[in-house]
Amino acid sequence: MPIIAKVYFSHPEMALAGVIGSLPDITIRVLQEVSTDPVSDKSFFIMETDQCEVLERELATDHTVKYAQRVSHYEEWPVYGIEFSPKRYFWGPK
Repeated sequence: MPIIAKVYFSHPEMALAGVIGSLPDITIRVLQEVSTDPVSDKSFFIMETDQCEVLERELATDHTVKYAQRVSHYEEWPVYGIEFSPKRYFWGPK
């Protein structure tokens, strides 16, 4: 029998902590992709928000983000390539 759990994770060094704190209604989805660049540390995210100016300002000041750039769009939402700073936490299975 499968078990479904809703987990809340919060930490000051959590990836995108500043963005999530400033835009609590944003939906952030990981864009599953297979990179052909073996040395790239960039991850891609669909950012479901109408507040793109606020989002870009928050990405620029979020201490967990080393570099962020809008690279495309998916449906009506912007897609950002983000390289994270070395000191950040991700939540996910090992």
